[in-house]
Amino acid sequence: MIKKGDLSLTEADPEIEWNSNTGYRATRKFRGLKQDILGLVPSMQQLGYSFRITPDDEGPMSECTLTAPDAQDGAAADGDLELTTVWTVAGNDLEKSIENKSEWTSLPDAERDDLRDFLNGTKKETEVSVSTTNGVAFRDLIKAGTTSYTMSQIVVQRTMTVSPGFYEAASMTNVNRIYTKASLTTAEGIPGTIVFSMLDGQYLKRTPTITQQPNGRFQIVNEWWHADTWSTLLYGSVL
Repeated sequence: MIKKGDLSLTEADPEIEWNSNTGYRATRKFRGLKQDILGLVPSMQQLGYSFRITPDDEGPMSECTLTAPDAQDGAAADGDLELTTVWTVAGNDLEKSIENKSEWTSLPDAERDDLRDFLNGTKKETEVSVSTTNGVAFRDLIKAGTTSYTMSQIVVQRTMTVSPGFYEAASMTNVNRIYTKASLTTAEGIPGTIVFSMLDGQYLKRTPTITQQPNGRFQIVNEWWHADTWSTLLYGSVL
């Protein structure tokens, strides 16, 4: 209960409500001098509170009623709270030079050198000497204007919406490190409904993307990129 004779900024016990669509919401009430109430406005806006300020008909006092989104048991909306998590297994299409194909790297040195010069425009088709099946095929591809090929890659993505206090979701731990399918599933708690669509092999953790939303929440996107193998020389031992 707020005592109206008290000039200091006071807060009543929060009112807690819950429904299946929005989850928990806490209604909090403050009373104090008008200038003290207005001093709360910047932080309330930053944290995504909806609020109403009602001044007394007479006198210097005002009352502020605010709704704290995502708050449980009266906790502040900037507390340590994960709101939503969405897992996705998506595709990432990469363009690579035809020189990366194993069929290219296994060509005889002389053929490969001629084809590279043809690819770079320093030799004409009539100057290219090829005798292997793959060499002829690459020459015809280059003649047709093909210089690259598309490689599809599986990307495991987690999108989290969190309150400002949920720092651990943006962890940089093990960025650019290699996981196996099993170690990634265990480390990140990937749900079984997603695990079945993940390929065997290795997954490289990428730097998270962090976006602040207008209501003070943060959206954090983590990605792990799949390959049959990643270089332990470049990225360290497999976790």
